[in-house]
Amino acid sequence: DSEFRKATILLIATWAPFPLWYMVSPEGIGLLENVLIVQLGWAFLNIVAKFSFIFYIQRVKDMYCNRLKTKRELQPAKSHGVGGRHGGVSPG
Repeated sequence: DSEFRKATILLIATWAPFPLWYMVSPEGIGLLENVLIVQLGWAFLNIVAKFSFIFYIQRVKDMYCNRLKTKRELQPAKSHGVGGRHGGVSPG
């Protein structure tokens, strides 16, 4: 699967509990009346959804940077142009 598909699945999985929590809260059908529990539930859902997405996207970025770095290291030195990597003449 692509990284975008995995990110979409993660987003859907972590956001799906929000409407369910709303439904059981006092604004919904009112199964939970304790305001503290409702607020803690909202906080927990927000932390899990947002931080898991942030950490996943950071991991995707790190994997991309590592692949790019490996690709650059495997390219021959002549691909950097005439005069070496920095374009200057080496002392010698």
